[in-house]
Amino acid sequence: MKPSNVLRKIPRPVAAGVIVLVCGVGGAVGMQRLTGDEEALALARPVEVGQALTTQDLVQVSLRVSDGVDLVPASATSTVLGKPAAYRLPAGLLLTASAVGQPKVPAQGRAIAAVALKPGQYPPNLSAGASVIVLARPSGANPIGELRIWPAVVSVFENRRDMNLAVVSLELSESDAQAVASQQSEHVAVVLTAGGGR
Repeated sequence: MKPSNVLRKIPRPVAAGVIVLVCGVGGAVGMQRLTGDEEALALARPVEVGQALTTQDLVQVSLRVSDGVDLVPASATSTVLGKPAAYRLPAGLLLTASAVGQPKVPAQGRAIAAVALKPGQYPPNLSAGASVIVLARPSGANPIGELRIWPAVVSVFENRRDMNLAVVSLELSESDAQAVASQQSEHVAVVLTAGGGR
């Protein structure tokens, strides 16, 4: 049987009282309590930055919309299908117009560096969105030197178990991203900071 192209709809008894974050430029801008007054779109599953939206990614929800919140109504589903996500969107997030379109990550003045790490170089519970500290020990003939440290946010975490390593994409300032990218991966470690877990 072919998958249906019809959006799923959350029944009103289930939708009533559910709290979901509303995404806007730069992150969450408010919260809405579903009451069954209008039909809007929400994320049925997580969507990565730049990923084209499909009917499987979206679900209809019934809610009361506050003034000033630019939600995408269910009637406008066709206008967002095939469009890329401007941010990483978690499941359950109400879809806004600003969350769809040209990817807005990283922000101005920020950059993303990727490092390939083996078990022991990163916490096992590391995930996208976590706040971390990147540590790099000195390399070369003289391993004794100053430890370098950079604050960062994990933008993508991909655990490649078949290769016994994880590819971690880190969002940092442009200068810090260049510095991290210039390090040898075996000399880099990622430390999860307080409140950084998800």
